[in-house]
Amino acid sequence: YYELLVNTEDENDKIAYTKKHVLSINTHVQQLSEKKYEDIYEMESPNFVLLFIPIESAFALALNVDNTLYNKAFEKNIVIVTPTTLFLLKLLKRWQGIPLLSIPKSFFKVYKSS
Repeated sequence: YYELLVNTEDENDKIAYTKKHVLSINTHVQQLSEKKYEDIYEMESPNFVLLFIPIESAFALALNVDNTLYNKAFEKNIVIVTPTTLFLLKLLKRWQGIPLLSIPKSFFKVYKSS
């Protein structure tokens, strides 16, 4: 819906596509949560799932409309990431030698304490 949103000139369509865009992300978070990927026993999996949104502005728009989106996902063990956050996580790993799978926990501990 984001592509439709940015390519339309009609204001009513923009409003409708924005709502559908945010609903789509919320639905995807719910679907990922129901799959319980973090509970797979046969493999060593992290206790969270990354939801990659490749277009920064698409995520920014969704957050502007629903500022609880990120926290709602995080409460379901879903971490929403964008190219920038993946790059930052990679930098943290390189600089601090933190194993990649443990970065989100340590990252958010630092974030919450400030």
